[in-house]
Amino acid sequence: MRFDGLPVLNLATSLGGFEAFRSEAHGCVTELLEAQSIRVDDIDRMGRTAMHSCAVAGMADTITLLLSKESSARIRDFEGNLPIHT
Repeated sequence: MRFDGLPVLNLATSLGGFEAFRSEAHGCVTELLEAQSIRVDDIDRMGRTAMHSCAVAGMADTITLLLSKESSARIRDFEGNLPIHT
């Protein structure tokens, strides 16, 4: 599922970069993951997954949630970076 060309999961996790929105971002991710049409490892225009966004924002709880839904921490973006390197 995409919004304006971006995967909605990536969009939701990018809100976590703002401390004031971090808990809301986690809640959005939780709700989105309950939807059956969400692909947890969908990539954006830079090849980044929701896991990359969570790593940048320091969203450990959301990373754990994504991993529980079989998201991969081994997907490299178009620059060759793993989520841990972003």
